[in-house]
Amino acid sequence: MPYAMTVRVLDEQAGKYEVEVDNTNPTRFIRSFNWTPPAGMGVTSVDRASGGQCAIEGGGIVCRGLAAPPTSVNGVGAPLIVEFTATGRRPAWANGYWIHFGVVGSVTVQTSKFSDVPVCKEGQKSTAARPCASL
Repeated sequence: MPYAMTVRVLDEQAGKYEVEVDNTNPTRFIRSFNWTPPAGMGVTSVDRASGGQCAIEGGGIVCRGLAAPPTSVNGVGAPLIVEFTATGRRPAWANGYWIHFGVVGSVTVQTSKFSDVPVCKEGQKSTAARPCASL
């Protein structure tokens, strides 16, 4: 996978959530992602974004930014994060129990078309000044 997506429930009662997409591709930047909420959930506002600019488009969230690649094959690079408010899929009280509905949705990630970071030469280490990808 060239990325890792995490969906967090920040405040289920208030309908506050967060989607984070982390770059795990050591040779490409993440340019944007489109997140589609699960059935029964409607995004009502984008409250905060980190690493890019995010907006509601077509019922989902589109974030555009530049998430840098990790400095090693097994590392994690920069994230694009969006906090938002949504309706639907809130917990329900039934037969003496709270029922919590999952919130994952689906994501489409667009990376750069070509390698933005050169492959490290033998013995070379990636640094902030001279980044390279260890393969």
